[in-house]
Amino acid sequence: MNPAYEILGFVAGTLGLSIAVPQLLRILKAKTHEGVSILTWVIALSNFAIWASYSAKYNSISQLVTNSIAWVLTAILVYVLIKQARNATTALFVIITSALVMVGLGYYSNEIVMTVALFLIVFSVRIPQILSSINHYKKHKQTTVSKTTYLLTVFSSVGWVTYGVLTGLWHNVIASSIAIITSLIVLWIETRKR
Repeated sequence: MNPAYEILGFVAGTLGLSIAVPQLLRILKAKTHEGVSILTWVIALSNFAIWASYSAKYNSISQLVTNSIAWVLTAILVYVLIKQARNATTALFVIITSALVMVGLGYYSNEIVMTVALFLIVFSVRIPQILSSINHYKKHKQTTVSKTTYLLTVFSSVGWVTYGVLTGLWHNVIASSIAIITSLIVLWIETRKR
């Protein structure tokens, strides 16, 4: 890959890898995860694992490094969320299973299976949060959903769209465009007055 493109990938990836941090901090401060979809973050965990394996397959160092770090940070958030809702053992089981299945799927499956899995995961990652946000909005309940998280996702995704166009990796263009749209939907719902 062109070094300049990889620099862009690292910039976009750095924004993307940090998305779990504001959400984690908000949950720890509030001591609740009210309105935060655990399923969204479990799917996000799977998303980072499959993108890391995809990146290894296509020698995209920036995607491999940033998605691997994002997976670790999101694993910490998922652990806290599931531990609050259930217990630590369940949290560890979900994290380990997600990593094994997604890395295996991303690295060892053929192009068609990997492409379908990537797009199903990317499309579905924010749907549970959108539904949770709508539900809380209708009930006039406040949430602990971090708007900063979704704003970072939008900026990161714009960077990945650009990276995808420059490198010819159309998976990035489509997946990141979906991420932009779904993140903007979450932001719109969460910024409306309750």
